[in-house]
Amino acid sequence: MSEPVKDSFDLSFWQDRAAGPSRKRDEEPIDSKPEKSINNPFKRRSLFGGGSNKGDSATSGFKDKPEPDSQMAWQAQNATKNKVKEVTTPLSPKELEIKEFIEDNQMTVAAGLKKIVGESKFTLVGERHTPKLDPMRKEIASSLENLKHQGLTHVGIEIPSSEKARLDGLDYSKPIAELKKEIRHPEMADVLIAAKRAGLEAVYIDKPKPDGISSKDYSKLTFDRQYQNSRDLHMFDTLTSSMGRDDKALVYIGNRHVHENSTENNGDGPIDRIGTLLSRKFGNNQVGSIRLVMPAESFDGLFFSKKPTQDDVMPDHQGFKILPNAGPIKGDSRVTASDYIITGK
Repeated sequence: MSEPVKDSFDLSFWQDRAAGPSRKRDEEPIDSKPEKSINNPFKRRSLFGGGSNKGDSATSGFKDKPEPDSQMAWQAQNATKNKVKEVTTPLSPKELEIKEFIEDNQMTVAAGLKKIVGESKFTLVGERHTPKLDPMRKEIASSLENLKHQGLTHVGIEIPSSEKARLDGLDYSKPIAELKKEIRHPEMADVLIAAKRAGLEAVYIDKPKPDGISSKDYSKLTFDRQYQNSRDLHMFDTLTSSMGRDDKALVYIGNRHVHENSTENNGDGPIDRIGTLLSRKFGNNQVGSIRLVMPAESFDGLFFSKKPTQDDVMPDHQGFKILPNAGPIKGDSRVTASDYIITGK
């Protein structure tokens, strides 16, 4: 019986080809050569994921600089290297005078209201109807309980008087978030809730909207002198008719209603706001008024020649502050009609 034929095909040729055209199988493997150091901590430390911080060639670049926990941390450590100094425009002498006046005369909301309510029968607080001022509303609301010690008995609120029965019938012990939904006047809700919980008399002083009028048509009445005069007269009559001789009221309304003199004119003649009517009836010394003015406004070019940052005008400012409308800030057309301004962000 003949022996089986041996396979004469030699695999060594193909194994040599797999190792590379100029490399033999017995030479040092390609992977055994040392790797170069990797200095970027966010690249893989080894092509094959191995190695440690001690004695490993792949991590030798980390010997004196520990690897940060994250890219943000690494960037923070090196941020100062490329930091560019900010260039700011110096304040003018007028602006420096204003800054010094603010630093010397600013009062917290609580302290300012205590002073004004203590000196006046009526304290008018003007605001802007925007959700951005919720922190200011909360500060005013939190002051109402203590203002009873200054004789405060009533809080007038810019809500239509036609809603008195509905709002007086709410349960004010409910959670605030739930109450706000039921009140349906978000800008006035914090002050109303605080007044009710403090046992103060809430007076809804705004004139009800005409029946069947659309929001678009009602907005046009903002520029109607006859309607605006009748609206503020309604506020005046509703508030004063609810008060006795020794009562005091804080009136929380929009900025324009705070005017203590007839400076507002839409072209058809002056508009007598509730502030004007109260001053005319009871005397200026019985009416204290505060209007909201933001510090970053230009004040028609009188207060600041540019729009400063918060740090420019109030470096130590926290929250809202009340300032007397006097000294270098006196004279702007939007604040001349109030005794104080409330400012902040």
